[in-house]
Amino acid sequence: MNLKMLGMALSVLLLIPVGLLASGKNSKGVDIVRVVKVGSTSLKPGHYKVVWSGSGEHVQVMFVREGKVVAIAPALLVLRNNGFDDAVETKAASDNSQVVQALDWEKMSLLFEATDSSAGN
Repeated sequence: MNLKMLGMALSVLLLIPVGLLASGKNSKGVDIVRVVKVGSTSLKPGHYKVVWSGSGEHVQVMFVREGKVVAIAPALLVLRNNGFDDAVETKAASDNSQVVQALDWEKMSLLFEATDSSAGN
């Protein structure tokens, strides 16, 4: 009986973060038009909800598609006026994959650490 209740409690706790992703001021949408990498995860083209958490400028960023977290990466949150909204900046890695360097919206950007995703593979 106790294991059953513990299992149910854990299930509810796992659902809470996904429910929090549905709304909040720490999220934006982004359209990715080609395969890109965030860390070691490849993201397919499509619309993603980008949710960040943390205090200050150093944040953890989650990429959510169809209600599921598909990638998590650290980033730097920068408040700045951009001349565009919903932009994805990428850079070619040594394996020719496109790696996300920044996500830009009208008044803020998320800057990702430069990593070479082919290193160690």
